[in-house]
Amino acid sequence: MAAPCDVSFTVPGDPVVKGRPRFTRYGKTYTPKKTVDAEAAIAAIAGDLVQEPFGVPVGVEVAFFCATKRRTDGDNLMKLVLDAMNEVVFVDDYLVEEVRYRVYRKVEGETPRTEVCVYQLED
Repeated sequence: MAAPCDVSFTVPGDPVVKGRPRFTRYGKTYTPKKTVDAEAAIAAIAGDLVQEPFGVPVGVEVAFFCATKRRTDGDNLMKLVLDAMNEVVFVDDYLVEEVRYRVYRKVEGETPRTEVCVYQLED
């Protein structure tokens, strides 16, 4: 992580992409369980570290360490992390003005995880 972090944490396990909304045969939409569970895990870890969400512009830097070499959409990995931190780490995601991520696929000796760094931007 290049930026000095105001809040940093690690989420154990294989990173999860943001799932697309699904539709029932009755026309109702729902979010896939895997997405809901992953967002809840991130929110819980972050919530334990943050007393009050940032109300100022922030940057977010994330490193995703994936268990396999399969193609994974980094944008959708990042979307899940940002959505999970909304109202927990920052008041609203419009405050996220800088984003950087890196996806590592099946790196020898690395445990699957997501490393998150949130930092306040200078005026």
